[in-house]
Amino acid sequence: MLFEVKPKQKIIQYYDFCYKAASPAVKENKRLKALYYQQNILKYIIDERADKEKILLTSEEKEEEERKWTFVTVDLSAEQSNGYDCGAYLCVAAQHLAQNLPLDFTAKQIENRNVRRVIATSIIENVLPHIQKSVAKSDNTITNKARHINESVSDSDDDPFLIPPKKRGGERKTD
Repeated sequence: MLFEVKPKQKIIQYYDFCYKAASPAVKENKRLKALYYQQNILKYIIDERADKEKILLTSEEKEEEERKWTFVTVDLSAEQSNGYDCGAYLCVAAQHLAQNLPLDFTAKQIENRNVRRVIATSIIENVLPHIQKSVAKSDNTITNKARHINESVSDSDDDPFLIPPKKRGGERKTD
């Protein structure tokens, strides 16, 4: 499960990569779990905002604020076909969302062993592929580490982490 919070739009989006393949009973269980998590995330957001603004909200005010928010389940094209790649899907999706890229990767790309190497190398090197190139352009150490990761691990055009900017396509639309 992956959740994306869009505070300006007052939306909490839920992503699940094995949702389509699930039985009706499993789908309902996942839907209820997602709703539970979304409600808790929203409660945290409202409480945190009140705390930062040093205001005390009544239960009616909290309920009114909650009604302004929308919970969305995002239908994804990439669907996990096994029971062990959920972490890789989550990492790739989170990175795409953080970079405002479309979630247009495929199951074949995620289940490619190269994705796990990129994730592991990124953790070991303490650098995220692509993100560091736009965020830390002035930091040559990070840029060089990123270049090393991209060159040493990417040996496939089917790698959703290391798609060159010209192949990425359009920016992901945001509300």
